[in-house]
Amino acid sequence: MSENQTIRIPKESIIQAGNELGIKSNRLAVYFGLEEGKGKVKPEETWRSVLPVVLRPRNFSGVKVLFQDDNLLFTNILRNENEAVFFGIENEDVMVLPMESDEIMVLLSSYLGETEPTPRIKQELSLDALIAMLAIVDSVRHAKLMNVLDPSKTEFDLDLASLSKEFKDSVVAKDIRWLAPFMHDLRWEAKEINFDVALRELAKLGIVQYKNEKIGIDDRGIVLFDELLNRKTMLGIRSVFYHEEKLNYSSMAFIRSENYIWQLDGSEKSCMMTLNNEELQGMIAVMLSPGENPPEERRVSMEEGKDREDSSNPLFCRNCGEKVSIGARFCKRCGTKVN
Repeated sequence: MSENQTIRIPKESIIQAGNELGIKSNRLAVYFGLEEGKGKVKPEETWRSVLPVVLRPRNFSGVKVLFQDDNLLFTNILRNENEAVFFGIENEDVMVLPMESDEIMVLLSSYLGETEPTPRIKQELSLDALIAMLAIVDSVRHAKLMNVLDPSKTEFDLDLASLSKEFKDSVVAKDIRWLAPFMHDLRWEAKEINFDVALRELAKLGIVQYKNEKIGIDDRGIVLFDELLNRKTMLGIRSVFYHEEKLNYSSMAFIRSENYIWQLDGSEKSCMMTLNNEELQGMIAVMLSPGENPPEERRVSMEEGKDREDSSNPLFCRNCGEKVSIGARFCKRCGTKVN
């Protein structure tokens, strides 16, 4: 693998360059918008080290980071069995930054910083309940900010209607600088949250008090809410890979609070738990680990239709990894134009 220097390759030249080097693109590369151009291309020497990863990836991970100052960072990571690269599109060129897998793991974990030895705190709950809990944190934080702007606003009542509205407004605005929309954005399938059901689950777990659609913080939830209100950095990873010839999707978020680093599972049966630094790097490594070799792409004739695959194997946005509906012109998640 080459040194850590960004390599620029015309997008229309990648597949032909791979053909010249005997590197055939796999199904996962095709799904992410790499299409064959016309004519032959003479590969540059710097391309040779990265084309095997770009054309034959075994894991595609979209990464986003929300820093303490509310700045956002978006990037993508491709992995094959042994190597990894940062991957992006800029002005119809593919931008590739090769890095060792361990370097990437250390870099991503460094965004969250280090902590002292961490006591184990763990809470299992559904993803809806987790997002509802984060929405409560957002509402409390928003109320505190409003109080700073207008000290006369000292009354704050949280209820089902206001919580649902504030969350939906932030999702529509794509404002992922708040915890709940950030976590909701990691979800692979679009799904409306039933906040009434989610709040009842949180009440049953002793995290909130919920009666007559009014919401309060229960004793068991005080530690969680106090920590989350002091959010520093949040890291989200969404990964796509093949297992047993089927596409698999996983997502996970990591939050650095005042005292702890938290792992938030993006699966429907979710979990929130504290991690030490070694565990954090291990979980990031798991998210970026390569899957199996994608199965050979099934060829179809024009008579059979224009789709390369049935709806169970959709296309993906080359910028953020979101599923893209057939015929769509733009990604619904990040707005990138779809070829």
